[in-house]
Amino acid sequence: MIKSQDIYKALVDTITAATTAHNINAPVVADDLEEPIVRPSIKIQIDDDTANRDTTHMDLHSFVCRIYYFPPDRYNYRNEHFGMKDCLSEFLKDTLWVGNFNIDTVDGISFSKTNGVLIAELNYEWYEEIPIIQTGEDIETLEMNI
Repeated sequence: MIKSQDIYKALVDTITAATTAHNINAPVVADDLEEPIVRPSIKIQIDDDTANRDTTHMDLHSFVCRIYYFPPDRYNYRNEHFGMKDCLSEFLKDTLWVGNFNIDTVDGISFSKTNGVLIAELNYEWYEEIPIIQTGEDIETLEMNI
């Protein structure tokens, strides 16, 4: 089972690698801080976690990830938004690697802005196999005496 902490760490690592590759100096900060916003910075929020029994042997998991980018200048942000869109799209639009497991996006990545803050939204979905506890013989090796 993939843990929420591992997913968050994978997002932080991927976004940090993306910003480094694009020469963007914006650290990822915790989204639960009550302190004033530091500019530039990035906050990650994971919402709407779901886990459903999809089949007898598979669980369907999903979550919504929102990435908030606070550019250096609150009023002149257009170029920074373009750079961050390119950066995040390149690294996150298809899949997120959590250890050796990849989680695919449902609809890629979408962007919006509110009060100069760029918001990237991704919907992730994956299946996890449920361990099978076998209590009997396999049908291939079953021997019956009638």
